[in-house]
Formats: sequence, C-alpha cells, structure tokens
Amino acid sequence: MSIEVGTVYGGRYEIRARIGSGGMGEVYKAEDRVLQRAVAIKFIDKRKHPSETAAKRFLREARSASRLNHPNIVVIHEITETEEHAYIVMEFVSGKSLREHIRAQSFTPDVLLDLAAQLADALAEAHAHGVIHRDLKPENILVNERGHAKLLDFGLARDIERARPLADEAAMTAAAVETLTGASAVVGTIPYMSPEQLRKETLDARTDIFSYGIVLHEMFTGRHPFWATSSFEIAAAILAPAPVAVSDVDPRLPPSAATLLARLLEKGRERRPSSFAQVREALHALKGELRFGSSGGDATPTRPFPPSTQDAAAAETAVATSQ
Repeated sequence: MSIEVGTVYGGRYEIRARIGSGGMGEVYKAEDRVLQRAVAIKFIDKRKHPSETAAKRFLREARSASRLNHPNIVVIHEITETEEHAYIVMEFVSGKSLREHIRAQSFTPDVLLDLAAQLADALAEAHAHGVIHRDLKPENILVNERGHAKLLDFGLARDIERARPLADEAAMTAAAVETLTGASAVVGTIPYMSPEQLRKETLDARTDIFSYGIVLHEMFTGRHPFWATSSFEIAAAILAPAPVAVSDVDPRLPPSAATLLARLLEKGRERRPSSFAQVREALHALKGELRFGSSGGDATPTRPFPPSTQDAAAAETAVATSQ
C-alpha cells in the first residue's frame, strides 16, 4: 500500500510523508488543513485486509484508545472509512521510539525512572477504564522532544475479563509450545507476551504488568530478559517455570531496581504486583532511593512489596527483535 504525498482525505488531511508500518497498516504524517496542525494517520487497506476480523481489530483500536484521556496516551481525533481504506487520525508525536533510545542508551537514571512512571500511570489509566493493551513493546512507545512517553497502538486491546483459574503449569509440555508456530495460534508479539497470554488463558491486567516488566528490563539493563534465536525459543523461555534472574541492571540505579524487575517478571501472575498502582509506588520508592543515595542520606524508603523468595536460574539475555 502506498499513498501519494499531497493526497487529501476527509477534505482536510493532506498527506505529507510515510512514517511507519505494521501488521495492521501504514502510518503517515499529514497536515490538518482546518486546524493547521500535524496529525498521524493510520491506514488499513480494505483490499489487502478484506476479512471482517481485520476490520474489527482496526475499529477496536480506535474505540479502545478513544476511551482514554491521558497525557501519556496518544490522542485519537477521528476514525473514517472510504471505499478503499479505513483510517484513524491521531495525535502526531515528534520524537523517537523507546526502542531507539534503548539502543542508544541515552537515558540518565532520573529519566529512566520518570519514563517508567509515566508508562505505569498510562497503563493504570487504561486498566481503570477496563482496557488491557496486550501488545506492549518499545516500538509501541514514543518519547517526544520534551521527554514525555506516549503509549500507542491499541490494536490488540480488549476489555479486562474476570480471570478464571490458572491452568496447571506442570501440565505444559513441548507439544503445547509447538502450537505457537501456527500463524493463528496467538495474537501479539511473542517476545513481549506473558506466560498466560502464550497459553491462551483468560487474561487480566497482570498480563500487561509482565509485558511492562520486559520493557522495563530492557530500559534498566539494555537487554531482553529471555535470550533466544527464534520466536519458538523465546516462547519456551517465557513458559519455563524457572524464575527470571535479573542482572546487569544499570549500576547508577538503586539495587532494589532488580527486585522490582524480578517481581514484574514472575511467571505466576498471582506473584506479580496486582495493579499498576503498586508499580507506581515501587517506582516512587526507587526515585526516593536514588535521591537519598545521591545526597548521601542514610534513609531508605520502604518498598511496597517484598522481594521474591524464590531462587533464580539465570538465562543469557539479549535484545530480541520484535516481529
């Protein structure tokens, strides 16, 4: 799909440049000629995605995101359809993806914790409105020129469901993991999925907490917590019962940063923080520790939850490229 520069949609949106693409469509920068501002427009080509499922997912993204009003969530302005396309008009964010910043290792400890807190607050807002994201990854997080995080791409979002009892983890076998090789077996980006998402269980807010933990691990260490050379191996590492051993945390951060990462990445969701409100408290405690440490103070803020008591079995870590 290619849209020519200068094409006008809806009588007001003039296409200026192509800025990205994904599984559900392409994104262009455009000029809103009525309000004289830059916007981003995400298109889905109906001819390329003729299925009703694709159209429903695209509409769900707009509806899910439009329910949310938060400074760290990209604003949806409009959704429109033509004979050839459906498109979402949204806030244009001038900046770089979180992935680019992680690769450049461009954050100070203060900025790391501020961005982490912003994302936690945005996800708390989404969950408060009954929306789980289900596709958190650095590519879906932008950092604007003022250093503010912007969460986008709610294409896989869905309403929070009441969690049913977890499957017996001991019953998971290699045969179960093999289903991941099927194109329709799972929905999302495998390197950032929670164990319960990979097992196709009923999801609740804690699936986003696990995915957020993976993103935070990359921010704090520069590495993905699950080393692998293929999606199959990544899925197997996530599903393995052994807890994650957190190492190589940026030495400028307080030691309890590793404790937080370990709790976010607990394989059993009942052992993770139950909400992003708890995650925010932990991040505020980390910021306090950073402040006390830099000023030579002896006080250490109380952490909102204790460290995991389980021993960790280390796995090599590396940044996994998302699909």
